[in-house]
Amino acid sequence: TGGGSASGGSTGAGGKGGSLPRDETLYTTGTQWGPPANYNPLRNWDHATGTKGLVYETLFHFDPNEGKLTPWLAESGDWTGDTTYDVKLRAGITWADGEPLTAKDVAYSYGLGKIEASSFHSLWSWLADAKAVDDTTVRFTFKEARYQEWDYTLFGQPVVPEHIWGTRTEEDVLNGVNDKPVGTGAYTLKSKTQDRVVWERRDDWWGTKALDMTPAPRYIVDVSNPSNEVVIGQLGQGQLDLSNNFLPGASSLIKSKKVVSYYDEAPYMLSANTAWLVPNTTKKPMDDAAFRRALAASVDTAKIVKGVYGELVKPASPTGLLPQWEQFDDKALIAEKGFTHDVAAAKKELAEAGYRDKDGDGFVENKDGKPLSLKLAVPSGWTDWMEAAKVVAAGAKDAGIKITTEFPDQNALNEQRAKGDFDLVVNNERQLSN
Repeated sequence: TGGGSASGGSTGAGGKGGSLPRDETLYTTGTQWGPPANYNPLRNWDHATGTKGLVYETLFHFDPNEGKLTPWLAESGDWTGDTTYDVKLRAGITWADGEPLTAKDVAYSYGLGKIEASSFHSLWSWLADAKAVDDTTVRFTFKEARYQEWDYTLFGQPVVPEHIWGTRTEEDVLNGVNDKPVGTGAYTLKSKTQDRVVWERRDDWWGTKALDMTPAPRYIVDVSNPSNEVVIGQLGQGQLDLSNNFLPGASSLIKSKKVVSYYDEAPYMLSANTAWLVPNTTKKPMDDAAFRRALAASVDTAKIVKGVYGELVKPASPTGLLPQWEQFDDKALIAEKGFTHDVAAAKKELAEAGYRDKDGDGFVENKDGKPLSLKLAVPSGWTDWMEAAKVVAAGAKDAGIKITTEFPDQNALNEQRAKGDFDLVVNNERQLSN
């Protein structure tokens, strides 16, 4: 990711920054692709960037390079039995409204997963109870102790204040806009418009004392941009400080010192997650493992890495694990079950599974002879994914699979995906990211 020169003026990206002092304001972009939908941390797929992290916090953080949990709201967490886990909270943490954070807030927050429509309802198929033993101790009791999944939950699940959320209906808890968010985090919501959210630092944040940390920016402005291309101009003009966008030609921009990379050498965008092709397995022929194997073999990953990204990124492992976790790869299993780009192998797999081109148009039909045509959707403006999708479609064509690309608005695509209304999408969510 790059950093702009951050010099001069009081306006931010797009020249609409208002009167925020430039030397105390951090302008970011690259994660919000449309008007912020809500500030509800339980809607972790479409809340405004910063809702979880800047405002609502989690019990632990995760260091992906070290593979370790770091205590955050929690002072410690320990398995006290085969199926019991105790969390000890730090003393002196307060919500932004001055109320103290207690173990009851944590137990309540995890208990929201009991609501059937909750996004983390499945947690309660193996968690039996979450209760406050005292003001700073929460005891979790499990029907089945899933240690790795539990670690993910510890740094992924935000804690919300029971004294505010407990008065809300289930519908409001799960889907409410929550536009006056009250969290334990270092920032509060100052203002919002269609293209940006402004967060303001809390001078009474608990971490200043407990962690000896004071966030440098008084204000953080997260800017929604419609396209990666727009960002290059904003970085060049010093209107942005941090960008998480794919920047076409990033290597030359870094060499000319127009942007600064966190990393000293290529690949400048160290993998923080894995992008993968998601087939809707409720639809034919994606419910067929043989078809999925053929589709995987048709994807020219090297072409995406070199042609689309200019080698800014690394090719993904068939396991989906990030490069820093290669030590966990089962090399023998990958050799047996893994996949590489191989058009001949894809064609062979299709033929053996009964997918044939009966009408001579160059594309195979379904096993029942009906036309086979799939749509691959990625968000409009995500230029790297858009180009990668075209490479996927071209590779599929070489193997005899008909795929067309479409580029809807991101929020619209999120809704379609949630309903299962898609053939193929690309995704990189819900991973242990930097």
